[in-house]
Amino acid sequence: MMDLMGMNGTQYVFIVGLGRTGSTLTRQILNNSDCVGIGGESHFLADLPRLGSKSEKSMRQQLARMGDLSTDEGVRHIVDHLFTVNGRHLNFWNFRARNVDPQAFHARLLASDRSERALFDLAMAEHARGKPIRGDKTPAHIFHIPQLLEWFPNAVVIHTFRDPRAIYMSRKKKAEKGTQKRHGLRRLGAAFELVSSMHVMINWLRVARCHVRYSRLFPDRYLLSKYEDLVLDPETSLRRICDLIGIELTEPMLHQTVVNSSYLPDGSAGFDREAVERWRSHIDPIVNRWFSLWCRPWLIKFGYSV
Repeated sequence: MMDLMGMNGTQYVFIVGLGRTGSTLTRQILNNSDCVGIGGESHFLADLPRLGSKSEKSMRQQLARMGDLSTDEGVRHIVDHLFTVNGRHLNFWNFRARNVDPQAFHARLLASDRSERALFDLAMAEHARGKPIRGDKTPAHIFHIPQLLEWFPNAVVIHTFRDPRAIYMSRKKKAEKGTQKRHGLRRLGAAFELVSSMHVMINWLRVARCHVRYSRLFPDRYLLSKYEDLVLDPETSLRRICDLIGIELTEPMLHQTVVNSSYLPDGSAGFDREAVERWRSHIDPIVNRWFSLWCRPWLIKFGYSV
């Protein structure tokens, strides 16, 4: 069975949750397994809602506008689009940059049942590069878990989670790295703090409620993975994840470098243990109290101090 899937039958892994919660790190760790090849952010079913602006259309919606999968002409239009795609979905869907043969991809799509599920599956297979377990890491898919588990019965879901105040400070620090964005932040001042913190709080409370629902509906296929547990006790945290998937925890999975950190350069060795508490030294006390006011019951529920 291991040459086809995980020991418990898993063939797909979906990493979901808010940004800045360790989803990239989790994907990197799992991809160090010989069995797992998880793609990046496909945004296939949705994008996260953005406070004060309209969310970008999902890739599923964009492709539906390109053509009808049930017709040969529609399939051709969609494949042509995929091999010229640009924009924010570039990394996952830019098959030309991955040296995927467009004729071969077109033939595989024609030979499938031509469903949206089949298209998504083919895309994930390209990222798996022959590994038996495939998947993707799209934060907004947290709101579409029932759909994903219906499409892929042999799938499991890893929900990466983190203290919302740490998420907020990580997002803010990441934005401040760009010169133009720093100028914008100084200009917006308190207004930015209010809008940005509310955006984090609203979505964090949404995904917290999703966790309660999914842990009840899918107890054997869904796992909450707290960022704080992952960096402070990676072996214990990763064993839970590997047990869910049905793969062995190997030594290379425990030796990581920092990726996509708001504070440290990429390539720094080891798990960033200081990231668990670093936000406390940077957050405005008023913003901290603002989070505590709105999120207090849920912070306590997940073991975070208030």
